[in-house]
Formats: sequence, structure tokens, C-alpha cells
Amino acid sequence: MDVRAIRAQEQASTDLRLSDLYRWQQALDVPAAELLEDALHTAEMIAAMSLPIAMMTKESINRSYETMLGEGIRFERRMFHAAFATDGQKEGMTAFVEKRPGNWKGR
Repeated sequence: MDVRAIRAQEQASTDLRLSDLYRWQQALDVPAAELLEDALHTAEMIAAMSLPIAMMTKESINRSYETMLGEGIRFERRMFHAAFATDGQKEGMTAFVEKRPGNWKGR
């Protein structure tokens, strides 16, 4: 997989800012113990999200690297519209309005 795709998935799957991603990119200089801890932290953040939305996000990013720009945008639009049929979208919007973290049920 392309490094750009990995970075895009990292940013889309977590709430990390670009400065945090830059720090993660420099992880080659980090001891292995800290790298494992950082990877586990990222995995916990992704696991805490809505499963269907996380899967749609990953598939959209992967598709963007396999197709032409126009097709990638159309696919992303279809995924965005499909997300509105999930409980995760409704919970996400409600949590955002109420300024609280989401309570994901994986549906």
C-alpha cells in the first residue's frame, strides 16, 4: 500500500491533527517500545468509532487509489449518502450538537 494511502487512513480514522500526524511520520526515530504504545493508542481510537463508518472510510480511501479521480469522488459521495442510513451517523450528529463524545453501538 502507498504511504500516502496509509497517512490518509490515519487522518480519516482518527481525530489527530496534522501536527500529530507529522510526529507520527517521524516515528522512525522513536524507540520500538514507544512506537508500539503509539500504535496501540491509534488502534484504540479507531476501535472506539462506529464500525460501519470506519469501514466506509477505509474503503473510500482505498478506492481513491485504485480509480480515476471522478470515479473516486462518485464512490465517496455514495458512501457519504449511505452513512445517513446508519445509527452511527445519527449518534455522531447528536453527539456533536450536544458537545459530547459519541456512544457507538456498531450499527
